[in-house]
Amino acid sequence: MSLISSELLEILRCTVCKESLTENEADSMLDCPNGHRYEVSDGIPNMLPPE
Repeated sequence: MSLISSELLEILRCTVCKESLTENEADSMLDCPNGHRYEVSDGIPNMLPPE
């Protein structure tokens, strides 16, 4: 089961470096290849820049 729809995942980008994101279902996170992470809660990604 996906955290978010594949269509949404295809257009979302890291808010810091603009890289594509991948799902990490075990942690309910979207991961950037440069180490930035975004929480997904109830299918809604929190895309605020990580601190």
